[in-house]
Amino acid sequence: MSGVILASEGNVGLVSIAKQSIRRSFVVNLEQGLHARPCALLVKTLQAYSSDVLVECNGETASGKSILGLLTLGAGPGSVMTFTIEGEDALEAMAQVERLFSSRFEPPAAPVSSNKSV
Repeated sequence: MSGVILASEGNVGLVSIAKQSIRRSFVVNLEQGLHARPCALLVKTLQAYSSDVLVECNGETASGKSILGLLTLGAGPGSVMTFTIEGEDALEAMAQVERLFSSRFEPPAAPVSSNKSV
């Protein structure tokens, strides 16, 4: 169990941090399946979160933070991938996985600068 020790005015206590767990399945909607570029995008996105990520596909399981692991799943077009994310930021991490699948693995648009030379 995770916890943080708090001390105030001589009182010390252990406060538990809620560990979230979420599981969701997605269908691979890419013509060539989950190849190196989308795997790299998934890994880069998920490494920003402290939660543990397991991905199941075709009867195999791999870490969602390992490009080699994801590639070995052999997720072709139409494959069902099930993500199980556990940790304090699991909901945020799953939202990003959903964003990647719904955008067909397009990276987020870069912000447009409004600085124009006059």
